[in-house]
Amino acid sequence: MTARGATASTTSTSPPPRRRPSPPPAALTSPPPPRRRSSLDTCGFTTLSLKPLWPPRLEYKYNRCVDVWSWEYLPAPPFQRSDVVSYAMDPRDGNTTFLVGTAMATFAFDTTAGARVWKPYADDWSMPFTGRAHFVSSLDAFVGLSKDPDNLGRLCSCKVVDDGRRSSCRVSMEKLFSEDPAEDHVGATLVYMGESSNEGEFCLVQCVSIEDDNMAGGSSEDGSGDSRGDVESLEKRKKGPQLGEEMPRGTSYFYRLTTFSLGYDDSNGGGLTTGESCRVQCYRVPETITQTSFLQDPVAFWM
Repeated sequence: MTARGATASTTSTSPPPRRRPSPPPAALTSPPPPRRRSSLDTCGFTTLSLKPLWPPRLEYKYNRCVDVWSWEYLPAPPFQRSDVVSYAMDPRDGNTTFLVGTAMATFAFDTTAGARVWKPYADDWSMPFTGRAHFVSSLDAFVGLSKDPDNLGRLCSCKVVDDGRRSSCRVSMEKLFSEDPAEDHVGATLVYMGESSNEGEFCLVQCVSIEDDNMAGGSSEDGSGDSRGDVESLEKRKKGPQLGEEMPRGTSYFYRLTTFSLGYDDSNGGGLTTGESCRVQCYRVPETITQTSFLQDPVAFWM
């Protein structure tokens, strides 16, 4: 499990190269066999495929045909990239279907060559997730972080929807976000790590912030001087950063990694639960990391 930008200490990590921030892709897919990747971003909907190069390049011995990666534009979706609230992959039928949820609807895109058409997945139904959801075959359901503000920090699952029917959802009994009053939620990413014993294995990467004592005081150590700059900085943090802005480092940031198994509790009406499987570890985010994209949308993957 790797979380981008996380480290146990701040002394051995160099700052990342500065670049103009851009919204992250809505999805990165790996349908079997792993010869295609699809990306939805502000530039459009594209696929990166591994295909034979023809005609072959002259530098290849005996003009042998080799496979190379190449980009290809796909049909434009019937929504804007900024409208995307959640997304998922449905691999059940042997072909990978790309699902995208907006605030009001859910759309499907069959990645099979020759069938690349956007279609409504369900009438007037939006997936109940925020960010990426994952299909867990042992649960026969999609699992993701709930987008309902009343269920912030909880997981939810929904069965597969067919023929335009709505899907009923289950919300986890446990809240997985930090409940320490000294820690403020900044962002989170749910990573799927496979299945074991008919349960889904996950890791939740949550970024939390803790105010440093010298910032919370709002004045200098000797009690003198103009504290207006500190007050303005605190007010700015209360409003929250804009995309691409740098956060003032009067605040310490941590990545809080929670690994757990997710299943149904038959003794409690089939409720969604992590049981007693949660294990938590924390890693300090280096002080050189100030871009909000690293904090509000942690980048993590399972190897």
